[in-house]
Amino acid sequence: MSRVLIVLAVILLVPIVFMLGLLLLLDEPEYYRQQLAVTVQEQTGFELSINGDLNWRYWPPIAIEITDVEIRPSGASKPLAKLNAASVDLKLLSVLTGGSTLAIDGFSIDGLELNALIDAEGNANWEVSGNATRPTPTVGEDPASADANTGSDTAMDLDIASIEITNSVINYEDLAANSHYTLDLHSFTTGSVSYGQPTAIQFEIGFEDKMADIGGTSSGAGDITFDSDFIQYTFSQLRLDNTLLMPDMAPLDLSLTINGAADLNAASASLKDSSFRAAELEGTLNLDIVDLMDAPQLSGRLQVSPFDAKALMLKLDQSAIETANPNAATNIAFSTNISGTMPDITLGSIEATIDNSELKGRIDIHLGDKIKVQFDLEMDRIVASDYLPPDDLAAAETPSGPASTPAGTSTPEPSAQVSEDSEVLPIDLLDEYDFSGVFTLHNVIYDTYSFSDLKTKVANGGHRLAVNLTTLGYDGELKLDLEVRTDKPGGKTSFDIDGMNITKLTEFEWITGTLNLNSTTRFKGKMLSELLDSLDGTNRFTIDDGALDITPIKKVATVIDSLRGKFSGISEWPDKLPFEQLKGKHALHDGIEANQELNLKVENMTIEGEGGVDYWQNTLLYDLNIVLEESVDGQYQVSPLITDVRWPLHCEGAMDASPVTLCLPDRKAIQTVVGDLVKREIQRQGREEIEKRIEEKIPDKLKDKAKKLLKGLFDN
Repeated sequence: MSRVLIVLAVILLVPIVFMLGLLLLLDEPEYYRQQLAVTVQEQTGFELSINGDLNWRYWPPIAIEITDVEIRPSGASKPLAKLNAASVDLKLLSVLTGGSTLAIDGFSIDGLELNALIDAEGNANWEVSGNATRPTPTVGEDPASADANTGSDTAMDLDIASIEITNSVINYEDLAANSHYTLDLHSFTTGSVSYGQPTAIQFEIGFEDKMADIGGTSSGAGDITFDSDFIQYTFSQLRLDNTLLMPDMAPLDLSLTINGAADLNAASASLKDSSFRAAELEGTLNLDIVDLMDAPQLSGRLQVSPFDAKALMLKLDQSAIETANPNAATNIAFSTNISGTMPDITLGSIEATIDNSELKGRIDIHLGDKIKVQFDLEMDRIVASDYLPPDDLAAAETPSGPASTPAGTSTPEPSAQVSEDSEVLPIDLLDEYDFSGVFTLHNVIYDTYSFSDLKTKVANGGHRLAVNLTTLGYDGELKLDLEVRTDKPGGKTSFDIDGMNITKLTEFEWITGTLNLNSTTRFKGKMLSELLDSLDGTNRFTIDDGALDITPIKKVATVIDSLRGKFSGISEWPDKLPFEQLKGKHALHDGIEANQELNLKVENMTIEGEGGVDYWQNTLLYDLNIVLEESVDGQYQVSPLITDVRWPLHCEGAMDASPVTLCLPDRKAIQTVVGDLVKREIQRQGREEIEKRIEEKIPDKLKDKAKKLLKGLFDN
């Protein structure tokens, strides 16, 4: 950027170069052609070549005309600048009376071509060394006194009625930085030009960044004040109206109003109460910059007025933002302090509003070959569900219908279907940037869920993303650790819940209690389909002091009782079975479609099963077995006649449906169970009769052998 500023300074010097020796031409222009070249080299260090005409007319007005001119650094083979034609209209009175004022009625340049080039070694073709005769002040000497020592009688004031530059081109190419810019100066005009006095300017230009494929046009008007050395500049109400042309975007209109100053000797610039407007964005900027030519140091503040993000996206011809809450993202504003030394910038004291939320914090940015970002941000609250696409929230709120039907009837459609694959791990984006930081959210609401003190720590770099999240809610704590590799796409998770109230968290009616969960999983790939097909891990959980809806189990017992013709008593158990603790384990093996294992233990009941889910159709299919154990400590006693028997349940339907409606008795499997129970009953009755006979008929010394024989017979 500093190189560009130097080029702009050179542009301003080009007209002045031609003025320095024009008074010498009044006698005989051709005679002073060489003297003019010498004067330019002494004053600037550049070589001046006038290849065309050098003419003047006496009356009226006195004018100097020059064509086909080249300027190049001393000894350079290619010109830095060329122009087609230039003319100067001199004020007659000033010419006749002489004096120390360069008085010009009009000054014009047409067809200026400036080629600024920095080679691969960083050498600029406009840099000259040691050719100008201007003395360098000694240590401690004021530059102004050095000027005085050269002979103040040769110093000239400047009095130009107007300047006009047309049809000019500036070409800036930096081979070392791989950058290439062009500037087409269609027109540039000024009002009265004098040292230390505001000069009104107007211009119209076109510009292009050839490497980034960005271009546009700019027009402007305002006042500029400069000193006699063209070192110090002041800008007042300088308005710039720009149209930016960028790939895949509609033309962007950008307006700037600049108030500030620049000092080329001090390599500093400042903007005071400057304003901007870009599409729907408006704001103000105050900025001080020092050390422009080396490592620019910035300090200031940026403020953006409230804007509608939805309207902004439409203005930029981008995809419309659709939200569940139509008022979401329509009132956004922020302000921040800007500080740092390039390429490191800090956005500090950030104060932003996003609708009804407030955001504070800081962001540190490194603008190197790879952009690096560190942040520490804090938000008071947000209703996250307001910012979801309407369809997503509607799907989340759709109540589940009956999830399973008796045999012989049709299976209901799932409550929601997903058919499009998506990239859940943006590998390219993660590799493009390094970022780390902490984001604290004091309260977050999603649909009917609410959590507090949510803190997220993120670290991304070196092909590794690590995320640590903690939050409080529903009488407990939730923790999530995520690690992702981008060189070999995939990762692992650790998820823990400590002491959350299930009823408050889920509003489930089929189970209550306090949940403790530990989950560890691994996955591969970056697409959602790859993740679902490779997911592998174990979830262990306990639920304390709760109740479980056992309606499906009671249905199984009722069917078995009716087939056996005997009453087990289970059908009289309460629909919601209270328990002190439920323990469970859920295992995933190579994806979620099949081979999932579920094991539950509650009181004297064990539930085991296998199955899988179809994410794309939002359906699950599970086969469960319930085993009742005889226990003297259990709340509900079970007849020994039906213990240690696998009672089957078939669960099929929408993933988000209640197990109470999903799981129904498997009648075919139940018939087998009933047959086994009948055989067991027959065996029991036969065994009891034989044992009675043994006690009555067999001598005592043979009873033990007889009982062992009986045991072996019935056990086999």
